[in-house]
Amino acid sequence: MGEHTQIIIAPGRYVQGRNAIYEIGEHVSLLGDRVLVIGGKRGLAVTREGRNKSFTEKEIFQVEELFRGEVCNSEIERLTGIAKQHNCNVLVACGGGKAIDAAKAVANNLKIPSVMR
Repeated sequence: MGEHTQIIIAPGRYVQGRNAIYEIGEHVSLLGDRVLVIGGKRGLAVTREGRNKSFTEKEIFQVEELFRGEVCNSEIERLTGIAKQHNCNVLVACGGGKAIDAAKAVANNLKIPSVMR
């Protein structure tokens, strides 16, 4: 790499703003129509109303699953199994760092796109 060369790794799309969660269906619909939503109690609770409304408007099926708190093989396998059981083709993570890390691992296992909230 040259002296002035930079590598920037960034998401393909970044959305933020007041009530942006009410638009999540619009963005997720570009990726798929069957979503596994992973998060902690608080992350799931604060996004539920907006997700439900937006996913319903875009006719997106969702399965919500509580992340059990630790990023470990058994938890990743459990969540991967749930996604497979419901034929999920997109993964959405709602919450903090560990939930997001687990969601990324599940999405990677399944080779499906992921959305982090």
